[in-house]
Amino acid sequence: MDEVPLGELGYADWAMRLIEADTCPCAGCGGHLADRTCTACGCLYWIAEPHRWDDQRRPVWVPCYEDGRCAAADRHRAEERAELERQAEIRRQQERR
Repeated sequence: MDEVPLGELGYADWAMRLIEADTCPCAGCGGHLADRTCTACGCLYWIAEPHRWDDQRRPVWVPCYEDGRCAAADRHRAEERAELERQAEIRRQQERR
């Protein structure tokens, strides 16, 4: 099964197939999921079933927050930090006006 990058078309279906097979969908990982947690990278995965406020079945990812353990989670945190800094810079510029 070819890897589908996070955010690309088909990722959700691909990730759910891996989760159902107890395999971690993190890029380049392939670790085993035990009680939703990847034994290799530490990320958590499960499939959210449809409910009252969300009618779609979808994969859920909780990135491991231990630096250096999961490259995908490290990239995600770096992107989050960059976005927070971008928003803070916009607020600072608006306050100067």
